[in-house]
Amino acid sequence: MRRQPTVRIDQGYRVDSTWEALALTGRAARRVSAAAWRYRTELSLVAAVLLVRILTGRQMPGGPAWAVTSSTAVTLLLWPASRRLLFGRLRCARTRRRLLACMAETRVATSAGRLPLVLRSRVTPAGERLTFGLFPGQSAELLVARVEELRASARARDVTVTRDSGRADRVVIDVIRRDALAGPALPSPLLAYATALHDTRAAAPAPVQADDLSIPDSAEEAAR
Repeated sequence: MRRQPTVRIDQGYRVDSTWEALALTGRAARRVSAAAWRYRTELSLVAAVLLVRILTGRQMPGGPAWAVTSSTAVTLLLWPASRRLLFGRLRCARTRRRLLACMAETRVATSAGRLPLVLRSRVTPAGERLTFGLFPGQSAELLVARVEELRASARARDVTVTRDSGRADRVVIDVIRRDALAGPALPSPLLAYATALHDTRAAAPAPVQADDLSIPDSAEEAAR
């Protein structure tokens, strides 16, 4: 029996209706907005650089405008205060994404797929501290049971979960990356005074003890 040839149709996916096109567009927009929200810190920095470029471009030509923008960015990176702020925000953003990814993989999300909401994040001497808002179906005890996974996901030394004493739907997660007590002592104006006092006492002559006093023989005879 003769075999029929295989007919291949190289035809892409066709949108059948306007409603389907709107649904696909909304799905794509939702995915893009979710990715932009996850990387909002980095996108905000890029937007700030572009804003400086646009504002300087209205006052000067392209070359000088790029020079001013680049010098502004370099100044922010070289100035210690701004550099700590920028790198701290980037570290918090990276830690936030890692923790949320761990929560999604360990079934911390609700049945509707909602993850805890990040309310606040800041840098601490030991690492980062993030405050989460919980939705119905989530609890601090649920996150405490996932401490090992959270620690590995954050690539940290340790992770602690603390429930807010005033509101049960607020949880503070401390990501510990270093020992805050292992560094140098905290600066204090009393350190210089204590050092100077120690040096003064070390340079002073030793006090004479009563046992060290010896009376000459002539003085003893005169006393008799």
